[in-house]
Amino acid sequence: MKKFIDRLTEKNTVIEKVAQQLKESKHPLILYGAGFWARQQYKLLKAHGVRFSAIAIDEKFYTGKQNFDEYEIQTLQNALNSYPEANIFIGFSLDQCPLTKIKKSLNEKFHVNDIYAFDCASDGRFKGHNYSYSKIVKIEKNAEAFNKLFSSLADEKSKESMLSYFNQRISGNYLYSEKYFDPNHYFSKDIIHLNNNEIFVDCGAYTGDTIEDLLSYCIPQKIYAFEPEHANFKLLSKKFKGTPSIICIPKGAYKQKDELHFSGNCADASKIYNSPRKLDRGIRCMITAKMKKEEKEYGREHAEESRCGI
Repeated sequence: MKKFIDRLTEKNTVIEKVAQQLKESKHPLILYGAGFWARQQYKLLKAHGVRFSAIAIDEKFYTGKQNFDEYEIQTLQNALNSYPEANIFIGFSLDQCPLTKIKKSLNEKFHVNDIYAFDCASDGRFKGHNYSYSKIVKIEKNAEAFNKLFSSLADEKSKESMLSYFNQRISGNYLYSEKYFDPNHYFSKDIIHLNNNEIFVDCGAYTGDTIEDLLSYCIPQKIYAFEPEHANFKLLSKKFKGTPSIICIPKGAYKQKDELHFSGNCADASKIYNSPRKLDRGIRCMITAKMKKEEKEYGREHAEESRCGI
């Protein structure tokens, strides 16, 4: 059987090719998105000489005058009214919806020339993650570890998924993930079997997206939602206000009780960081205490079956 690194098909990023296509096009270019991911892609493409005509977001996220570099953010509809038949570059991560579906939706709603997307995380200039994809995708340096992980996977679908993931991260081509995209990636029915007696601990609950997904499958007895970022916690606690079974806690989960620097300005890439902003992330002792309380109330067997989402 071929080793993992021998089965990879991609070797180089495609950002240069995408940037060249965008520069050669005679159509205006709209960056669709204005969050953390969009700003990273904007910087990378700008470094390759790409110029945008407008920055646009969905109308439901538009709250009035907002700036993005030298641009004023518009709704996508208004941007396309100003620049008909424009090219659209998708400026957000496609982990919630496959590229083909997004393209179809945009083409049905608007009249656009072409739609581009690029997974920029493998570029060495991509900043803000807890780790560096540019280091991870240097396969040769980590060959032994990757080969060991690959050989430990029990089925071919898992192996193909791993190959697809790395080929996408190396090349930037989102189409690699299309074949293995699972809309139920939090709670895949063929892996996790839920019932109405669950106790769920969400370590990094964001604004409650995972919890909402969980509630569509079952009615848990108790949910502990930890979220240290102030803005996210405000939305989280507001969303589940009046639901006594969901306990929202404005702290994070860590290996010990401590106070750490925390960077919360990176959307889905928040992390422990050298920053003047401090948050008490010492939660493990609290989780342990809660689990012991549940163990006493519901029984040891039930407590041991508690789910933990990270």
